[in-house]
Amino acid sequence: MKRFFHLLSTLLLASVALTSCLSSSDDEVTLYNDAAITAFSLGVINRYQHTTSATTGNDTVVKTSITGSNYKMTIDQLGMKIYNRDSLPTGCDAAHVLCSVSAKNSGGIALKLLNDSLYVWFNSSDSINFTQPRTFRIFATDGSYYRDYEVSVNVAQHQGTDFAWQLQADTTLLASFSGMKAVSLGGRLLAFGQVEGHTRVAASANGARWQLLSSSVSTPFSASAWQNVVVKDGFAYMLSDGQLYRTADGEQWQQQPCTEQLSQLVGAATKELFALGTDGQLKTSTDDGQTWANELLDDSLSLLPTQGLAVVSFPYAPIDSADYVLLVGNNGNHTCVWRKISQYGGAQKGGQWVNMTVNSSFAQNWLPLQQQLSLVCYEGQVLATGTGKTVYQTPDQGITWAENTTFALPATLTGNSHAMTTGNDHDLWVISSTGQVWQGMKR
Repeated sequence: MKRFFHLLSTLLLASVALTSCLSSSDDEVTLYNDAAITAFSLGVINRYQHTTSATTGNDTVVKTSITGSNYKMTIDQLGMKIYNRDSLPTGCDAAHVLCSVSAKNSGGIALKLLNDSLYVWFNSSDSINFTQPRTFRIFATDGSYYRDYEVSVNVAQHQGTDFAWQLQADTTLLASFSGMKAVSLGGRLLAFGQVEGHTRVAASANGARWQLLSSSVSTPFSASAWQNVVVKDGFAYMLSDGQLYRTADGEQWQQQPCTEQLSQLVGAATKELFALGTDGQLKTSTDDGQTWANELLDDSLSLLPTQGLAVVSFPYAPIDSADYVLLVGNNGNHTCVWRKISQYGGAQKGGQWVNMTVNSSFAQNWLPLQQQLSLVCYEGQVLATGTGKTVYQTPDQGITWAENTTFALPATLTGNSHAMTTGNDHDLWVISSTGQVWQGMKR
């Protein structure tokens, strides 16, 4: 009880001090006698999943993250309970959760300690253990009233297997694209492709209705620019005729100052952009493309892929603040796979790229050559697809590959190539060369 009275006293003193500070001006402070939580949302949540190597049988932990705000928190004002109807995916770390809380009339917000009767002031920068329901106490600004809410964060205990695809659109607009890359940006789906000799962009908020976007750049983007699109920190970057551009919405583009001559933009990780230079070197930039440095390779530069390049990155569980970056493509004859581990906690430590390529004629579990390759991380699994109708999965971060039947493409998918991307943590999207748009998610 001492801690409770301390909190209440602090709130009252703060109210008195604020009133005193403004008493000599024309501004007035109104104190209220009611209290309620008006909004509650979750932050980014780490997710840990176990996978097993198809060749060694070794168990590996894959660390990814989900956007907690995509899982709406229901506020029951009568029952004074707050909870998420849609459970977080299995493996989510409910013991370390950041959240955002809003109170009516800016009332004070306190959190009851775990397994204790004491309360502390809520701090949105402190992670909270939600492995069991927690009590939030909201104080009226005049200190006369408080209200308690029981907050529960539900995490699925069993991995769902009922994955289904649904056709959202069959559009002639996207069918007119020659070649295509799909990304998720700013809450919308963007499709990049060649139209009449130039790269154009189409956008959709829900996958059903699409529109061709205009561009703020007067010079049309090159025919091959769609192959040079990557997403990082809420921006899509694109290389066109040696010039680097970026956009937050697919329409307003800014040319980025770039000191390096680049031939292809390859991919991105948490803190890095990757590209191939006109000198054939694999390069990295940590300042959004302004300056570039040559990457370290453990094998010959000539063994890098030259076609159908794609990159996927995800948090690397054994090391804090590190990415596992996977680069996949082909050299015209077989698939090439490289990987590196980048540490970005504290001083940047870009690791060495390691060649994991095995000639496909000698490998039983290797990724078949894919043109227009898409590489995504979904539900903790690294998936690859491109030509044909097969989705491949690597259970050991690029060492071996096998057909994935859980996320198998719909039987009625048309076209001989397709682009894949992830949506808001819940879904996969596939756009075919014939203009079909499919959404897939676990039920």
